[in-house]
Amino acid sequence: MIFALPRLIVRLSVVLLMVVGMADRAQAIPDLRFDVAWFCCPCDPDSHLCQPQFDHLNVPTANGHYLATTTDAHRAEVNANGNLLAGYYNTLTDGWTTNSGTVKAAIIDDYITSGFTTGPKPTWLILNEISSGNWPNNSTYRAWLREVVHSLKFTYGYEVILYSPFPNPAANNADWQALSADCYIAVENYLSGQEIKNNGFSVSWCQSQYQSSVTSYGNRGVPKSRLMLGEHFGQTSTNLSDGTTVTWGRNNVSYADWDNAINARSVAARNVAFPGFLSFAWYSDTMLASDADLLHFEDTYTSNSLPTSNPLTRPYIITQPQSQTAAPGGTVTFNVVRAGFASLTYQWRFNGVNLSGATTNSLTLTNVSPQNAGNYDVMLSNATGTTNSAIAILTISIPPPIAYDSFAPAVTTYAVGATLYGQTNVAGRYWSAAGPAGTNITIVTTNLSVLGLAASTGRAIQFGVSNGPSARFNLPNNITSGTIYYSFALQVTDLGALGTGGGFFAAFNNGLGGQGSPPNVIGAGVQTRLSGSGFNVGLKKAGSGSLFDSIVHAVGETVFVVGSYTFNTNSTSDDVANLWINPDPASFGNAIPPTPTLSSSTGSDFSGSAIASFVIFRRGDTSTALQPAAMLADELRIGSSWSSVTPPNLATVLPALSVNLSAAKAVLAWPTNATGFLLESSPSLAVTNTWTTVPDSVQVVGSQYTVTNSVSAGAKFYRLRK
Repeated sequence: MIFALPRLIVRLSVVLLMVVGMADRAQAIPDLRFDVAWFCCPCDPDSHLCQPQFDHLNVPTANGHYLATTTDAHRAEVNANGNLLAGYYNTLTDGWTTNSGTVKAAIIDDYITSGFTTGPKPTWLILNEISSGNWPNNSTYRAWLREVVHSLKFTYGYEVILYSPFPNPAANNADWQALSADCYIAVENYLSGQEIKNNGFSVSWCQSQYQSSVTSYGNRGVPKSRLMLGEHFGQTSTNLSDGTTVTWGRNNVSYADWDNAINARSVAARNVAFPGFLSFAWYSDTMLASDADLLHFEDTYTSNSLPTSNPLTRPYIITQPQSQTAAPGGTVTFNVVRAGFASLTYQWRFNGVNLSGATTNSLTLTNVSPQNAGNYDVMLSNATGTTNSAIAILTISIPPPIAYDSFAPAVTTYAVGATLYGQTNVAGRYWSAAGPAGTNITIVTTNLSVLGLAASTGRAIQFGVSNGPSARFNLPNNITSGTIYYSFALQVTDLGALGTGGGFFAAFNNGLGGQGSPPNVIGAGVQTRLSGSGFNVGLKKAGSGSLFDSIVHAVGETVFVVGSYTFNTNSTSDDVANLWINPDPASFGNAIPPTPTLSSSTGSDFSGSAIASFVIFRRGDTSTALQPAAMLADELRIGSSWSSVTPPNLATVLPALSVNLSAAKAVLAWPTNATGFLLESSPSLAVTNTWTTVPDSVQVVGSQYTVTNSVSAGAKFYRLRK
């Protein structure tokens, strides 16, 4: 196991010869019924599949089924009926003599990816078709086709269905076996209306034709579990205008005969029990049947219980809830889309714990805060069992402050013992001296830590009552409207001769740069006064009006203060200054501040034209004892929101990722107290861009998140990434 924050990687070397197929998901899949719906509306008199016909194929079913298209233009309506999209690629063999199999697979994936842009690309991909001319006697073609399918499955992650024009193959056993290990074979055993009629609409005759295909492929070493039945539904006549003789589809039989043929072969297909079924070429209409006829035959087809109409299965998720990032105060909605229409229940969870009342297909969180950050998932349950969604991670993005100084070495060194004036932080914000020469504010090695606040870094500053310049922290822009906040950690280390009247020592100011006299325009000033053996903290709005909190703080105690100043324009005495003294850490990072400890809206407003800086004052008149003899300050932040000056300490729990190999499955686990991690896998550590999110659902088992992931031959690497 390799640990390297923020990533955790565990290497699992697996040498397996078995391939894990759909049997492992048999209890949580939609019906494997695929309707190839290639819109042609109409492209010529002989080709016609428009919205009404599509709607009659997109019928809701208990478990849901698939519509195979070349784009996701109809994704919303398909998903709304509890159905899923599959991809369809029509020109499989094109370019086989010039492109390698891996290149052709990349071309196909690019084609599908470019057509499915409103959501994830489809899991299932239907390829049309094996070349009947090249396959039987061309070993180079067979090897090429195997490479295409293998790459589509293992490089691009598709479940592949490959149309085969051979109802009863008689050779090339090894190639059929290799192909069927990587894909399903859709057998084109097209029974036409004419030949079914000629055999008296006999179910047993249709069944014998289908069974012969199963037997023939079985003789090649292809199990029935890897076969699907393909049927043609074209409204075809025997002789086309170009002289072609058609031997599939309706093939010139009457309205009633075609109805009977569809019913007979559907029952036969069900009796043979293919695991999957594909309809093809509904749009072919060389008989120029009416729209009403087309819809009627589609309804005949959809009303049949085809071999893929399974008993009720566990809920299957079409669209997983997606990870999101939101600012404090925002609204976040997680959604899940399920397949089918069978009755079920939903239960959303946060970090593995049920959320009360969260029992629909969506979860909306309003006024989000850092306390909402973590892992969200939903359990879908019906009469047969429960399916857990993938985990969606909610990240709360705390906006940065306008200016921040941790007094850490940056543009200047902030060396211990150096004066604060002239120091410049990493963002280019600099300190200027403002006032007469004398004792300087200096850099000290101390860190002041505040419970629940982002960890303190760098150093601190020391100042107190004495003749000497104040220090002005210059902001990047003047503030003339709205509300501006500041925060810092304070520690009084020596009260000295602090009096009971006290005075301010930090505030917003209207000036920039250095000056030889003390600043005299302040806003939302912080002040102290003597109280017994300790001190009170207070607020001074501007030129007048002092308020003090009654709590007595001790020498050596770290106090966290947050101040704000709000500009109002109705009068010259309506601005509002607020001060929070040791606010509740649960409020850190929130969009809305808690109720202030002190608030003042009386007295004169800020008399400067703009807030341009923040000043740490040195009060030189020791006889009036306006401030303590010695104080420390650390972690100064200026921002436009409460959250930007109160970033919470989101400590990361370093999880141990364990892995156990069971047959063709890797069972991975990590503690539930480590939230917000994505599980990813890669076939190699040498190539950095091959990491992909493991798609399998995350389960909560006791105090562990667990994921069961299929593995195959070769090495596989896993990591947790936050």
